Amino acid sequence: MYASFIARRYAFSRRHFDAVHIVALISSLVMGVVMAAAIIILSVFNGYERLILESTSPFDAPLLLNRRDGKVFDATTPELADLLASPEVAAHSLTMRSEGMLFAGRESTPVLLMGLDTGFEKVCDVTSTIAIGAYPHSKGDFLLGADSYTSLGMPLPEDSVKMSLFVPRRKGSINPLIPQSAFMQSEGYITGVVNAGQAEYNNTLFLPISQLADLLDYSGDMCEAIALKPSQMQSDVTFRKAMSHNLPAEYQLLTRREQQPMLMRLVAMEKWLSFSIILFVVILSSFNIVCSSAMLIVEKKRDIRIFKAIGMPRHTIPKIFFLRSLITTLIGIVGGLLVGSILLILQQRIGFVTYVEGYIPVPYPVDFKWGDFVIAPLALLVIGVISAWLPPRILIRA
Repeated sequence: MYASFIARRYAFSRRHFDAVHIVALISSLVMGVVMAAAIIILSVFNGYERLILESTSPFDAPLLLNRRDGKVFDATTPELADLLASPEVAAHSLTMRSEGMLFAGRESTPVLLMGLDTGFEKVCDVTSTIAIGAYPHSKGDFLLGADSYTSLGMPLPEDSVKMSLFVPRRKGSINPLIPQSAFMQSEGYITGVVNAGQAEYNNTLFLPISQLADLLDYSGDMCEAIALKPSQMQSDVTFRKAMSHNLPAEYQLLTRREQQPMLMRLVAMEKWLSFSIILFVVILSSFNIVCSSAMLIVEKKRDIRIFKAIGMPRHTIPKIFFLRSLITTLIGIVGGLLVGSILLILQQRIGFVTYVEGYIPVPYPVDFKWGDFVIAPLALLVIGVISAWLPPRILIRA
């Protein structure tokens, strides 16, 4: 009690504003600036993460069901059939992926292959990405990405030429004297062109899953993944928790975030590397706290002798100077947290800080995550506590 009272008097003394108080004030300001910078940087990276998830292609399903080992599976098994028939599932669609070579006359281009069924339109809003033509509904109908379509130099789909698709043979023997025996072939016509805004899908050929399954020599209702759309009554996270209890162990449900693991990992890496640089700045600024605490101890030597003379316990005297330095740290952290939060709210509502994208000013995106508002202050507080604890323990004993 006495220690905290004396520490407050040392911190907020109105009579003496000397070099010790100036150094302490600088320490609080630096800690506040770094605290505000940490919150702002973490929130901006959160904003970019949200922006990336919002700008994912319509071909990315809200939830994706697949095997953990990545193998194809039969969607008609009793466990999966019960899950797909549950009222929580608004719509589902079987999908399959592969690679192949597409020929149009003398022109050719390598393409990614994505097999879809007719229910995919109900799961994802793919019609908004179709620039020309219509969605494929039967065998022989191809939906081609805009980049691949341009590279082939083809006419409009209404005047489309016959396309030949070659896929490496998955089963059976190959005759070295007949190179064509190493490939499976299928033919069709371009019924539409997709501009998904992503290089992956703009170089993809979309075709009925039954046609792709025949090329890969799969039978029945085999698929690589099932795209799921939850009912409007619940969110993706709630749906995932409810379905995971009845899901066999070899299967997994992936959200849109988990369907982009490399991209999300890259954003997280940049975010926490930036935060680690800020922590390094905090460590450097913590020497201001050490300096102000050491200067205060030297200045208050007479007070320390008085405390000892009146019988104050030995452990209480270092505690006074520790609390005084801790007050300096807390003022900086709380002040920086408030200033950073105010700036983020203004940026979220007004967008006064922008960057130029194609001659158009775009405000930096921000997104609040309460975990960041706990981790960042705690990290700075730990460094501040260590900086406040060391000088009293070393100098007063000396």
